[in-house]
Amino acid sequence: MTFTSMQDLTLPLLISSPLFWTVIGVILAAARFVYHKFATPSTSQPDETIPNWSSGASALPQHIPSSLLERLQHELKPLPRRRFMRASLKTFNGTLSASNPDGQIYLAARGLVYDVSSAAGFYGPGAPYACFAGRDATVGLARNRMLDDDHVADAATDEESFTSAEFDSLVRWETKLQKKYDIIGYLAD
Repeated sequence: MTFTSMQDLTLPLLISSPLFWTVIGVILAAARFVYHKFATPSTSQPDETIPNWSSGASALPQHIPSSLLERLQHELKPLPRRRFMRASLKTFNGTLSASNPDGQIYLAARGLVYDVSSAAGFYGPGAPYACFAGRDATVGLARNRMLDDDHVADAATDEESFTSAEFDSLVRWETKLQKKYDIIGYLAD
């Protein structure tokens, strides 16, 4: 390909050139390498504020229930740092209050507290699953029952008391919760 003048070198001709696309590819590959090498945080060192479960017992907060600790140590998840008591969890039911000025909605299952505020249509006041908001929903999720005053709710439940079908139901719910919502804490009582 020879050019007789500068006018012969047009943009469509340049873009159709294989050399042009090779140079663009090399530039993009170099930019990607630089970005991943220097701009992204290193995963070789754990975050000091949120230690990994595998980093040992010294990184764990105090007063975490032993049954929850044993279960989570095997899952190698980031440590939920916020500690909730059942009484303090009740304020996070989607209603505005002095202790919940943003109307956050939290629920607990198997000792972990999830922020389900993004699903206010399901868990907010008047919604189908509002009975779980601000509560330990473990029993209701395991037994596929809505929680009300007639059912045992907000009580520490020994998972061994569930039938295999109830435990399977609970695990399925827990899997759904973990896929959709952030774990923000744990129940300490």
